[in-house]
Amino acid sequence: MLGGGCLEYLNIIKRRIWIVIGLTLVAAALSGLLSIFVIDPIYEAKTSLIVTRVSKENDKMRYDEILMYQTLVKTYSELAKSRAVAKDAISKLKINITPDELIENLRVSPKPDTQIIEIAVQDKDPKKAYNLANILSEVFIEKVQTIMNSDDVKIMDMAEMPRMPIKPKVFLNIMLAGFTVFLVSVGIIFLIDYMDNTIKTEKDVERYIKVPVLSTIPYTKSKVFDLESPVSENYRSLRTGIKFATFEKDIKTIVVTSVGPSEGKSTITQNLGTLMAASGSRVLLMEGDLRNPTVHKNFSIDNNTGLTNILTTDASYRLYIKESGVDNLDIIPSGPKPPNPAELLGSLRMKYLIDNLRYEYDYIFIDTPPAFIVTDASILSSFCDGTILAIASGKTNIESAVKTKDTLLKVNANIIGAVLNKVKGENIKKYYNYYTKSSKI
Repeated sequence: MLGGGCLEYLNIIKRRIWIVIGLTLVAAALSGLLSIFVIDPIYEAKTSLIVTRVSKENDKMRYDEILMYQTLVKTYSELAKSRAVAKDAISKLKINITPDELIENLRVSPKPDTQIIEIAVQDKDPKKAYNLANILSEVFIEKVQTIMNSDDVKIMDMAEMPRMPIKPKVFLNIMLAGFTVFLVSVGIIFLIDYMDNTIKTEKDVERYIKVPVLSTIPYTKSKVFDLESPVSENYRSLRTGIKFATFEKDIKTIVVTSVGPSEGKSTITQNLGTLMAASGSRVLLMEGDLRNPTVHKNFSIDNNTGLTNILTTDASYRLYIKESGVDNLDIIPSGPKPPNPAELLGSLRMKYLIDNLRYEYDYIFIDTPPAFIVTDASILSSFCDGTILAIASGKTNIESAVKTKDTLLKVNANIIGAVLNKVKGENIKKYYNYYTKSSKI
């Protein structure tokens, strides 16, 4: 799923961009709150010292002397951060801190190729940092005089009271946290996509199932079909796709099935039938899903009698054809739930029923159970003119879809194409905006 170049990678991110944005903003906000309200601020005070002899009038230092003092800088830097210096500084200030704790917060930095040493002290208390930096410099000079018997270390700059903390760096922390979580969330998205074995796009349908996509239907909560709604244009596209697919063949009886449950096959069946009827075709909707019928509910039709009565009695099938309330559209509901749905649907009575009805209607659409779960759809597909496979974007499993197609082909089903249903995304919104302006049958 990750192949296909930069454009595909961008589409993967685009599909879940709000996850990236959401996690990044949350991480940045948390980092900012922690930096401001939780993490204690740290202040730093610095002094600068120079290692050199006091020059006399008209007295110039030789090059070898300069090199000597530059070498001494390194030695003096080690002395400055010794326990002896730290202990004496603590004693003079009379503060409650151990030499090790002071050394941990002490930074002694010899400036490269110079005779300068920088002593920096960090602490939560700016005054404490200020006092420690200055007293350390004084104690250090005293130690040099005592140990090295030299007075070649002088203070260049005394420490000043720090006004702003050096830690935490709120803005930097926010940026680092946001950037880190951004990269992590993008990685998670790619991992999810890699592990997601579902069909999401028309390309996926063509790549894996290898059947044409008749139409793409956007996700909508409403199952009630409105000829003026934007989604109606998608069904017009489906109607056109069916007519093109059946141009050279007389296809009147069409099975509508899906791979698994809740993929929208029943909604597609009823909406397609309604649109076909609205365009002037004589249409029959047959509720061939005897296990979990739903079509009759959306038309508010009584289901006490229906297809099972036709298949189990000698009464005329016309007695069980019911008006839908839509011009040119009739419905045969499923009727009472039978114990043997597959046997009834595969019976000669069922075949004769379809053969007779094809002379009375322009199109007969049969809603069936999911083809991957039960054999009902395969049975009906074997003696109907065509089959349409409903596929739910982001839900239908690729492997299951391929197996479903193979199962249908084994019974010589004529798969007209697929309908990619429940599609979400920015492109659908643009599509909606365009067709809201005008809608024609």
